Amino acid sequence: MGKYDASMDSWPDQFEQIQFSEEIISDQQLKMMFACCYSSISERSQIALISKTLCGFRITEISNAFFSNNETVNKQLVRGRKQLRDNKMSFDISADINNQLNVVLKTVYLLFNEGYSPTKRTHSI
Repeated sequence: MGKYDASMDSWPDQFEQIQFSEEIISDQQLKMMFACCYSSISERSQIALISKTLCGFRITEISNAFFSNNETVNKQLVRGRKQLRDNKMSFDISADINNQLNVVLKTVYLLFNEGYSPTKRTHSI
């Protein structure tokens, strides 16, 4: 078992003090994740949109992550896409980037979980 490091206790406080901005995010896919976090779209729809569009998840994988069914996730995706079109979504990161961080972190966590323990196992020959 690893040794306990007391300095790790202060990490969350240090993390919360970071002010994210478009200038410090250089990865284009990460910028797109933030751009998909449009305020008029529900959080679940934002996560579903990012997971499907940017991470390449199938609807089955998203519904498993949400403990939902495929039909519900599909409806969330359709509504989310419609709201993006209706609001003429800009691909610029908004000033609310720190508020959007929670959704992006949840999506990255789901991406990690799917990579670690995939819904559909592939068999090698």
